[in-house]
Amino acid sequence: MKIIITESQLRAIDEELGVPTNILNISFGLSQTIIEETQKLTKSDFFVSAQGGKRIGYNADFNVPINGKIGDMDLKNIHVTIELVEQNMNQDFIMASLAYRSGAYFDDNYKIRQVQSKGQVSIVIEYYIKKDWSFAGLKKITEDIGLRKNNLTSSVAHELKHAYDTYMGKHQDPKKRMSYKAYSEDGNTGVPSMNRFMTMMYYCHKIESTVRATEVAARAMENGVTKSNFLDFLKKDNTYRQLKSISNYKYEDLIKGLISDMNIIDQILIYLQNNRKTNTEYYSPGWDNTKKINKFFEVTQRRIKSSMKEDLIYYMENDDRSVEYREKKFPGKDEKYVEKFNQNRASAYFDKNPEKFIQHAIRGLNREANAMIKKISKLYAMMLD
Repeated sequence: MKIIITESQLRAIDEELGVPTNILNISFGLSQTIIEETQKLTKSDFFVSAQGGKRIGYNADFNVPINGKIGDMDLKNIHVTIELVEQNMNQDFIMASLAYRSGAYFDDNYKIRQVQSKGQVSIVIEYYIKKDWSFAGLKKITEDIGLRKNNLTSSVAHELKHAYDTYMGKHQDPKKRMSYKAYSEDGNTGVPSMNRFMTMMYYCHKIESTVRATEVAARAMENGVTKSNFLDFLKKDNTYRQLKSISNYKYEDLIKGLISDMNIIDQILIYLQNNRKTNTEYYSPGWDNTKKINKFFEVTQRRIKSSMKEDLIYYMENDDRSVEYREKKFPGKDEKYVEKFNQNRASAYFDKNPEKFIQHAIRGLNREANAMIKKISKLYAMMLD
């Protein structure tokens, strides 16, 4: 089915939503081309991916010519990488992610500047494969990509919007980037109800919230949604439903979940108590649920801050401009920046009141989810009559 987007529809998107012009048309075409090109891949197209001299999987690359524009961003081609990463698992394969990737470095003011080749965007489709996987199973993976056609278009639009935001934003506050990584990649606390909270923090993070309307618009346009069935579409759309759930989420919901997970929390706190290296007390048999939950909040907050600092150091040591450059230009400044990272009045207050940090975060989730719902609702203006 050929999708035609009228000029008036594009204006509605641009003016009401901030979704850049042409991103949907390019996403539709790109997703179809990705499917077609992956069907052609054979063993000879892949090369071994190694880390520390040890094989960790296989990669294949291809370019998709675009020669167009997304908003103000010139786009000549999309570089697509298929990554097959070995994992200890029983399944033959599982799709892990589809993501936009770019290089980055810290500028002289310690802002993160993203690096992407002029006119090019890189997208990576990552699959996990079991250790004894062989290329006899490649066809099943390429077929799996084809079966994801409907979701692939919205996922591609999502990632292209990230690329466009990078192009428009030029630089980023390290705290925003590190908190995003902490919630998206280090959010497994071992406690289901807290994991849900961490997932919501990722889902409504400022970096993610700017792309939600684009992904919903892509699904609506691809499925031929009209004004008459737009509401029915929204009620069934996963992104909209997630946001509605988050907008209604309360601190009491988290507490109720944590109480039901108290056996797991007990195990975590007892382990920390038995393996502590300081005088910090993590657990006592006489503690009630409120005391244990507050202690778990403290542990979780400390873990988030530690993860952010570790990611910061990793970024600094692996950015596209060497550590030696900064050390030569600003001797000792990296160490001072890391030492002061996350140190401010708000952080000091929340360190002493971890439950207040969680309450503050949930109020922020509600606000952000409601703001995204309002923006997505405006998609009605671009639907066909």
